[in-house]
Amino acid sequence: MTSPNCPFCGSLRTCPIFYGYPADIEQYLEALAKGDLVGGGCTVNNSDPIWHCHECSNEWGKKDER
Repeated sequence: MTSPNCPFCGSLRTCPIFYGYPADIEQYLEALAKGDLVGGGCTVNNSDPIWHCHECSNEWGKKDER
């Protein structure tokens, strides 16, 4: 999956937001450290954003847009 450009600043440095408890904690921590994803917490609802921008911290998108 290719992450979209940030709609606020145009940056290509974006990643998905991961919600829930990871099945493989080591892989999850590695992805966090590399910036491949950011953690969104354990509780999720349909209004939570799905994308994060590392440049401006903008978060956007809805689950059905992924």
